[in-house]
Amino acid sequence: MIAIVNYDRKAAKKLSSFLSDRGIDNIATLDEAEISLSDKIILPHFHDLKSTLKKLQLSNIFSLLKVVKKDILGINSGMLLFCRFIKDAELTGLGVFENAEVCMRNKLRFDSKLQVLKECKLLKGCADEIFHFEFEYYISDNVNAVAQVNFEDKNISAVAAKNNYYAALFSIEDSGSAGEKIIRNFITP
Repeated sequence: MIAIVNYDRKAAKKLSSFLSDRGIDNIATLDEAEISLSDKIILPHFHDLKSTLKKLQLSNIFSLLKVVKKDILGINSGMLLFCRFIKDAELTGLGVFENAEVCMRNKLRFDSKLQVLKECKLLKGCADEIFHFEFEYYISDNVNAVAQVNFEDKNISAVAAKNNYYAALFSIEDSGSAGEKIIRNFITP
């Protein structure tokens, strides 16, 4: 069972439908016990960073995510939660990607292939795939990046990984079969 952390109902519902349509058992929840019992955890996209962090802290899920040993995937803006500090918002994240710099800009939308930097289980079979990016915040190139995209002469971390934490900046649901490959790679032991 995949637990989708339900801090943004619209995003969690969209991701849950995407997974269910592909026969992947999942639950969208903010319940600490249900998340603890899941096999893997997904942090979906969110629309309000401060509200999301507040919900995670009030539900004790923020602390759980720091100590849990199961695989966790942050999707799109969910990737930001793995950073130590989100400067523009002056908020503290989970601290997984310690030296990653979170940058903010006007909303971007584009499709792109990934430039693979390091081997990672998420990227298996994805070398020639096109992914859909749509974001306002992003993580600059950092030591945890396993794939990047170059946009306006800036290297942007498209996929990052450290221990049991994985992050993808693109929209899984809007990337079609490429997004499905990432999810299948994530849930495969």
